[in-house]
Amino acid sequence: MSDEKMNVLFAYTRKQAIKDGVLVDVSTLAKEAGFKYHVAMTHAAFTRYVEVPEACPWQDLSGRLWDVLWMLHVAIKQTPERNPLHFSLMVQNEPGPAEEVT
Repeated sequence: MSDEKMNVLFAYTRKQAIKDGVLVDVSTLAKEAGFKYHVAMTHAAFTRYVEVPEACPWQDLSGRLWDVLWMLHVAIKQTPERNPLHFSLMVQNEPGPAEEVT
């Protein structure tokens, strides 16, 4: 395929994924956490680990998002091999002890 041209059949941009709700743009707070590039999370990850569950009204969204972004930032700095990069953090989605998620 060195000389063949590839035909793009479909392209789905980050902007479109954010508009569709597939991705959630978290770039503003990510910049404060030390990220140099735009950052987005899947809607599923955002819902599960960032949105404040009804069972935990003492928490707030920006604090939960900060925890996710900061732990990711630390993992990136500490891990020379980044593909794939796994990191863990404690998340409390119900009263009682927080659970470790990776």
